[in-house]
Amino acid sequence: MNLISAVGEEGQKRETEEYIKTLAELARLPNVNTYTLEGDIESIVQKVPRAALNIFTLPYEPEFEFIRRMVELTVSSCLFTLDSGDENALA
Repeated sequence: MNLISAVGEEGQKRETEEYIKTLAELARLPNVNTYTLEGDIESIVQKVPRAALNIFTLPYEPEFEFIRRMVELTVSSCLFTLDSGDENALA
């Protein structure tokens, strides 16, 4: 399993990497590869290994053009999720 995160600037990279590793550990996800790259998700999705299934988070008001672009860029199945904001996996 690959967990990938896009960060806006290099200074956020270390904190984000630690968060992803902690999330994987607490969720008991085995054999996780983590990638934290600078840039937006659309630019980094082409730099990471291709997956059979991609899971993306969505903002409260989804942009359907973004959804279409991600399906085209990944050339694979995509699942788009919306967080309720009521629970936290790390809590």
